[in-house]
Amino acid sequence: HTRYPLVTGVQTCALPISGKWLRTHANKNDIIGTNNICKPRVDCPSGGQTPIAAWSGLRSYIEAERFITGRRVDEILINELAPRGFPSWLLERQSLLVDFASDQNSDMKARLRDEGVRWIWLDLRIEGSRLTSDENVRFRSGPIVLIEL
Repeated sequence: HTRYPLVTGVQTCALPISGKWLRTHANKNDIIGTNNICKPRVDCPSGGQTPIAAWSGLRSYIEAERFITGRRVDEILINELAPRGFPSWLLERQSLLVDFASDQNSDMKARLRDEGVRWIWLDLRIEGSRLTSDENVRFRSGPIVLIEL
C-alpha cells in the first residue's frame, strides 16, 4: 500500500522476547521509556512504530507521539506529514529519552525517575544510541537492552 509502506528490518524476535521478560519481571504499575520514538522535529516513518507498551504490558512515558498533536485523528490520517504541533512537554520528554539513549548518566537517570519512569527500553539500532554503562542492565536480547532505573 503506497500510503503506509512496509518498513523492512525494523522488527526482530528480540522485541517480543524483551516484552515478555518485562511482563514477568516488572511491576504492572511501572512506567517504561524508550528511545524508539520520533526525534523532535524529524519525520521518521519507522521510529515510534513498535508496540512496546503492548509487548511489555507497561504504561509508556511516550509512545505513538505522532497522535499527540492537538489535531483530530481524521486530520492525522488524511495528512500525517502536516505540521505536528507537539506540546512542549512532549518535546521535553522526547529530548530526555534521546539524550539518555546516548549517555546513561546519573543526572538523566534521576530526572527520568523523578518523572516516574522505572524502566528504559534501549534500542541500539536507533542512530546515536549506545550503552554507556552495564550497571542497571537487567536483560538483553539482540539490540534491545532493558535498564532498570
